[in-house]
Amino acid sequence: YRQRYVALQLMYVGWDYHGFARQADTDNTIEGKLFPALRKVKLIPDDAEISSLEYSRCGRTDKGVSALGQVLALKLRSAALADEDLPAAADELDYCNTINRALPDDMRILGWADVQPDFNARWDMVLRFLRFLGCHPAPCCATPYWP
Repeated sequence: YRQRYVALQLMYVGWDYHGFARQADTDNTIEGKLFPALRKVKLIPDDAEISSLEYSRCGRTDKGVSALGQVLALKLRSAALADEDLPAAADELDYCNTINRALPDDMRILGWADVQPDFNARWDMVLRFLRFLGCHPAPCCATPYWP
């Protein structure tokens, strides 16, 4: 099969993860779940080194942090056979549903797009929007009151 260079838009609830980036001491990261899912659904070869996929990400998050709209880019298997032209995007594999079937429930691919061969999710980012939200008990609920 041919490979297609795509950008994926990813969301995740990061409460149970040790951050976005792969780590030597744990697989419990977003990348630690994403790449095995891509291998499971055969969108990347089982023996592929990450560097061979021209992988880039727009950023990372720390332990417990969630994201909506994280962008990453990499080469994925196409529906086209090795000797065929790449199909139009509408005729390509359903990357979102295919990947989502293999991801944990708290991670989802929201969309994908073709990108140019020189695209880099980190350096070609035009806008980054960060919002820090925290949960604090309401003043009336901070100390339980039982009449």
